Amino acid sequence: MSDSLRPNIVLTGPAGSGKSTIGRRIATLTSREFVDLGAELVAKFGDVRELEDDHRLEVEQELVKDYAPKRNLVIATTPTTFLDNENIVSMLGAEVYHLTASTEELAKRVMADGLAMRPELAEADDLNAAIDALRDERSEVYNKFPTIDTTDQSIEQSIDALRAAGADVEEPMVMGEPLSAGGTDAQTRVFYFAIAICLAIAIVLFILVLSF
Repeated sequence: MSDSLRPNIVLTGPAGSGKSTIGRRIATLTSREFVDLGAELVAKFGDVRELEDDHRLEVEQELVKDYAPKRNLVIATTPTTFLDNENIVSMLGAEVYHLTASTEELAKRVMADGLAMRPELAEADDLNAAIDALRDERSEVYNKFPTIDTTDQSIEQSIDALRAAGADVEEPMVMGEPLSAGGTDAQTRVFYFAIAICLAIAIVLFILVLSF
């Protein structure tokens, strides 16, 4: 399959599950473009907490419709993207994976990132309880997709788990070989071509010498 036609990889799950961090690494590894829907919302509207729920839903639907038809993307959704059936339909054909982690790990990561852009958690009196409540509320949707637990996992270990679950996270191929495994790049081809020219000239000169 041409790299430009590779299906999109979509990562969904709760805040702090690793969607953006792992998504960026997969995009680099597979030469895909990375799209963070949460960051797109912030770029358009700043503090998304000030958006009415209906307006936020409408804007996110538009973002999903913009990116879903494309290929060769890695998309990190917001925690609520797949709560909307229209977004699920738009993403048909993509490889969708649910990332999660233990409640304690999610809370630690969210606190480290800052709660300012986590409207569903920012005002919680008990962060762990709020995370559990949201997990229970959204479990029916999240559990539709293969689940990868990123608790105590490095980025590479999480990618290995995605690979084991069937995700297309292999490096792009050139002449049947991975680029990192000795695939022929443009500079190498020029080098070989120069050697071939030199050999051809040497052979011609040798023949001319013999003819005299």
